[in-house]
Amino acid sequence: MKKIFFLLSGIFLFYGCAANTGVVPTEKGTFMVSRQAAGLFDSSGLKAESINEASRFCENSGRELQVISVRESQPPYYILAEHPKTEIEFMCAD
Repeated sequence: MKKIFFLLSGIFLFYGCAANTGVVPTEKGTFMVSRQAAGLFDSSGLKAESINEASRFCENSGRELQVISVRESQPPYYILAEHPKTEIEFMCAD
């Protein structure tokens, strides 16, 4: 029973920290999408997923995505403090 508890605790430490803000309005017609990986080594696709979400948001309003900036966290990553993360700042152009 103790082995199962420690195994599950370890899994939650590595994979329990995923975060996705969705599209958040920032200022003057700009928006932000942020994604954080669930684990230390699960960063593949964060940027692509964020850009796809931003693109769908703009397409739903009949406009085109215009990326303003991309920020990605840099290694080293730490179990309880820092995970791979991507932030996309964008606007929807006519």
